[in-house]
Amino acid sequence: MQIFNVFSKIALKKFSGTIMYIVIYTIVAVMVSNAAQSESELDFTESKPKIYICDNDNSMISRGLSEYMFSKCEKKEIPDGENAVSESLYFRTVDYVLTIPEGFGESFVNGGELVLENIKIPGSKSGKFTDMYVDRYLSLLKTNLSGQKNVEKAVSDTMKN
Repeated sequence: MQIFNVFSKIALKKFSGTIMYIVIYTIVAVMVSNAAQSESELDFTESKPKIYICDNDNSMISRGLSEYMFSKCEKKEIPDGENAVSESLYFRTVDYVLTIPEGFGESFVNGGELVLENIKIPGSKSGKFTDMYVDRYLSLLKTNLSGQKNVEKAVSDTMKN
């Protein structure tokens, strides 16, 4: 009990100094939080991955996929050439190259083995985001196709969703 009484007497003597430090700390904390909040609002800018799509299939499904991808990503063109794709990826002209093989649309509808081929910058976040866009479109299209057999309607419903 004696320790508590001594502590109370010391705390009452130093009360004004303690209050002063609490007020100063609160003012500084409010100023720092306001400054950090205004800067963070200006920092965000949305960026779209730069992609190139080589559509060898030209089916309804591949055109729908291309349209969806170009609505989410920035469309880029690659010149024809032997090393054009690797050079474009190296110089960061494109972040992602998607190749749709011939017969992909029909194989997709029938549950076949054909898969999309992609080349991306290794370890890039934009490549992973673009993969997620492709997977999202194909899974939603597969869901729409399971409910109906009309490919055109399934592609249009997928684009709406």
